[in-house]
Amino acid sequence: MKRILLVAALFTWMCAAQPPQGAPAQGGNPQRGGAQDPNRPRELQSNDRTGIDIDRYIGNPFASIAKVTHDVMLTRSILRFGDPHVPGEPGAVLQYRKDFALTTLMPKNRTPLLEMPLQQIFYVENGEGRLDNGSQYWDLHDGVAVLIPPNSSHRLTNTSDKPLTMLQLSWENPQGITPRKEILVRDVAMLPFAEKNAHWSYMAKNVFHPSDGLHPNEKILVVYVAPMSMGAPHAHPPQWEEVWTNIGPGDSFMQIGSEIRDMPANTAMIAPPNGQTVHSVLNMTKDKVQAFFYFARYTNPAPSNFKDEATVAGKPLAK
Repeated sequence: MKRILLVAALFTWMCAAQPPQGAPAQGGNPQRGGAQDPNRPRELQSNDRTGIDIDRYIGNPFASIAKVTHDVMLTRSILRFGDPHVPGEPGAVLQYRKDFALTTLMPKNRTPLLEMPLQQIFYVENGEGRLDNGSQYWDLHDGVAVLIPPNSSHRLTNTSDKPLTMLQLSWENPQGITPRKEILVRDVAMLPFAEKNAHWSYMAKNVFHPSDGLHPNEKILVVYVAPMSMGAPHAHPPQWEEVWTNIGPGDSFMQIGSEIRDMPANTAMIAPPNGQTVHSVLNMTKDKVQAFFYFARYTNPAPSNFKDEATVAGKPLAK
């Protein structure tokens, strides 16, 4: 039944949609009298017509080999560095990031106190633990997001008897961008909605933004989609990096161009940056608000609609 409703919704949208700027229309029948009326609704190009392999733009952590980071944490890449504008390996599509991964710290384990040259973001999905920098600490639980600047001392501890699972995003800061000096921790549950009904149905909380030492065109969000809702399918131009990751609860669906894919937990999609392949995420449940971890580098400055009501202060670490 879900799939029937999904197809019906997409058919309704496709029949009324206009092609993105610069994309040729498919409509019109040259055997019946020439060009189509420009005021008549036109369907978009199919993935077969554009020649795009959408599975290259989808990543799942369990399709990659487990590796070790921070000496004791297990990590599996979801998406990684690569050129999204040319054919290449599946998942190697991040133009501005080194790696986006699912990371696990086993029960009662602790990393060393480390400094790493990359800028990092951790988003806690499940479990409980603690982050410290040698002098202060912050409690970790689901919905806590952490921004760790380059070469900033940090240590992660799992204080429970269950795995601590986190999304981990890492990258090198581009030239001309000055990162912040101290660790920044925010509790997403305490953030107000900064974006409401964007692209029809997206309700977004602005987790990290340019004033936190990010690129001026950059934002990190958690986006919520109400039951039986979907975002308006739309396309993005070249050099635009936008990634959506399902963080639950439950499985979702994604649209990339003329195809639909299942979107289990921790599956990520990057919007193909070609100006014509539309994308959307869909919540087909009847009783669950689904959340998506979102990061993007736009081709223009990121909007500055942010209220800092969720920064968590560090506590003195006992000697």
